[in-house]
Amino acid sequence: LFKMLTYSVFFCIYSSLNIAIIGSFSNLHWLLTLLIRITILGGIVWFFLYKLCPLMSGVSEKLDKGWHAMILADVVFLLTVVFSSAFPNRIESIRNPFFLAFLMLSVAIISVYPIIFISIQNMTELEREKRRGVHSELLVSQFEAQAREIDLLRRAKHDTRHHYSMLLSYAQKGELDCVMQYLQTQTETLDAMTSLKFCENDVINNIISIYYAKSQQKKIEIAVKANAKKTINIATLDLVAILSNVLENAVHGCEEVKAKDALIRISIHHKNGKLVMCCENTCKASLEFEDMPTDMYGTGVYSICTTAEKYNGNCRFCAHSGVFTTLVVMDE
Repeated sequence: LFKMLTYSVFFCIYSSLNIAIIGSFSNLHWLLTLLIRITILGGIVWFFLYKLCPLMSGVSEKLDKGWHAMILADVVFLLTVVFSSAFPNRIESIRNPFFLAFLMLSVAIISVYPIIFISIQNMTELEREKRRGVHSELLVSQFEAQAREIDLLRRAKHDTRHHYSMLLSYAQKGELDCVMQYLQTQTETLDAMTSLKFCENDVINNIISIYYAKSQQKKIEIAVKANAKKTINIATLDLVAILSNVLENAVHGCEEVKAKDALIRISIHHKNGKLVMCCENTCKASLEFEDMPTDMYGTGVYSICTTAEKYNGNCRFCAHSGVFTTLVVMDE
């Protein structure tokens, strides 16, 4: 429908230009008249098919909302062209004082379409860049966490020689009680060094681990109850885009409140073939809504919604009594 209306706009412009140009010259040879018509129509059709249609197709999959507004704009353009030229009777010559205004209006209208779609493509690319940036940041954080663990293992290996020497010394002296006490102390130390394990899924576990550490640094209490399968059919980049944005928004929400008892509560589980992710965080008490208005959506929220929809997902954002809740349900 949008393409048909757009072509109607272009065809009205062609018809008006055709009448004005041909009407400006009397007794034109029919071959010349035909050539003028073919040239104008050919230019309009070429621009529509080879320039505009690819731009439309390029963004059609990215636009799940907004087509009604764009169709309404098309209708307005169509009526503007028709009424501006009083098509087909008013502007019948390029000498008409209204012809220049109509020509400028036509160029402006035709230019609007590629500008709209190029802008949508640019916004989509910016969104992709942001998601790549978040993904890269998480990978760097993961690398740093692994580097710290490797460093701990190296130090533990280095200290093992000293432990064996100490145990050997106690054993040679026959001091069994000292051996048992020393082993018990080292066991407790190793238990404290055990890596965080929230769930079987490595991607989800790594993301939660990173934001768990970030929350602790900012003195935000965080409670995690995650039960995700080791393998799920969601692309790593998409999983990162959703969960990292959810947790990033939760951390920001707690920071804005600046409360001593700020809390983030995360719950992840599977239900009826769906992956369910719920995150609650402390927020401003003034925030009260059952379903967050779209004018409050930020880039992160849009990213969560658009990514979840790829997996037949639904998202809900609500706030009540100083608690902001994000719920994402999508095919696993």
